[in-house]
Amino acid sequence: MRDRLAILLSRKLSGEASNEELKELEDWIREHPEDHYWIDTMELFWYNPTSSDFSDLNLEAHIRYIFNQAEKESAELPEQEGVVSKKKRSYSATWIKWSAVAATLIILATGGLYLAGKQGFLFNRTKNTESEIATTGGTRSQIVLPDGSKVWLNASSKLLYNKKFNDTLREVFLDGEAFFDVRKDPARPFIVHTADIDIRVLGTAFNVKSYKEDATVETTLIHGLVRVINKTEQNASEVILHPKEKLVFRKPGTKDPVPESSASTAPVTRPLPDYTVSRILPVNSDSVFAETAWVNNQLLFDGDRFKDLAVKMERWFDVTISFEDSSVASYRLSGAFEDETINQALGALQQIASFHYKIKDKHVIISK
Repeated sequence: MRDRLAILLSRKLSGEASNEELKELEDWIREHPEDHYWIDTMELFWYNPTSSDFSDLNLEAHIRYIFNQAEKESAELPEQEGVVSKKKRSYSATWIKWSAVAATLIILATGGLYLAGKQGFLFNRTKNTESEIATTGGTRSQIVLPDGSKVWLNASSKLLYNKKFNDTLREVFLDGEAFFDVRKDPARPFIVHTADIDIRVLGTAFNVKSYKEDATVETTLIHGLVRVINKTEQNASEVILHPKEKLVFRKPGTKDPVPESSASTAPVTRPLPDYTVSRILPVNSDSVFAETAWVNNQLLFDGDRFKDLAVKMERWFDVTISFEDSSVASYRLSGAFEDETINQALGALQQIASFHYKIKDKHVIISK
C-alpha cells in the first residue's frame, strides 16, 4: 500500500495524475493524517529544491542525485526540431515520475520526518515551527498545549509542534520522555511522532520514552486507547494498547542490550517481532507506577539493574556514570528519589548495596 502511495504522490508532482488518482491520494491523507507532513515536505522539496530548509540533510543529497541523473539523461536525448528546451527541469516525463517515486520511497525508508543518521527532526528545520519546548539534564517541565492537553516533559527532552497543531490535526514531535494527558476530541486526532514509532490517540493519558541514545522506545498507557505504528518498516505494523499496558520497541540495528523488565512489570503478554507488550503493576499501595512516577517528581525504581538505574540517574541529576566492576552494575535495586542531590542518592543506595563511588566534576565512577 505504501508503494501505491509513493506512485500517487509522484504522479501528482509530475502533473500526470488523473482526477481519480488525486481523489485516491486525498482519501489516503484523510485516513492517514500521520503522513500529512512528510507529504508536504516532499512537495516543498519538489517545487523549491534550493530551500535552505533542506541544508545539511541526507535527504537533500539523495534527491539531488536523482535529479542530477535525470538532468544527465535528459541532456542525452536527441533534440527535436521545432521544440524549445526548457532551461529549468528539462526532464523527460518518465524521469520526472520515477524521480519522485524514488525520492518518496527514500523518505519512507528513512522513517518519515526523522532522517537516517539521527540528524534531527526535519520538522524542526521548516518555517512552520511555532513552538519548541526543551529541558536540560536534571530539569522537568509542565506545559499546556493550545488544545488544552497537558504535557509533562522529563529531563533532556524536546517537544515540537507547529502552526497547524490546533486546526484539523494535533501533532507533536518528541525526542526524549513525556507524559501526555490528552483532551478528547474525536474530530482532531492527536499524534505523537518519535524517530521510530507514532502513537495515535483521541483522548487518553500515556507516557512515551524515546531518547535517541536508547536501544528501545517505550509507551505506557494509563487509561484510554492508543495505536502504536512502527515507522521503520515500509509496511508499517500496528499495535493497539489497552490501559495498564506497556509496549517496548527495539530500534532496528541496535547492538546495546535492552534493559530488562523490572519487578513492576508483569510477564510479557504479547511477544511480537518488533515489540513486547506487558502489563504494568503498581509498586506500592498508592497505585504508583514506576514508568510515570517522574511526573510527580519521583524517580522510582523497583528491581532495576544498577546499570539501567544509572541511565535514569544521569538524566535526573545531570551527570554521567560509569562502572569499574560489572558485578556492581548487575545489582538489583529498589527505592525512590525525590529532592536528593546526587551525593545523597548514592549514599542512600550504599545502605542497600555494597559499592564505592567518587565524583569528579559531573562524572560519577562506581567501583566495588
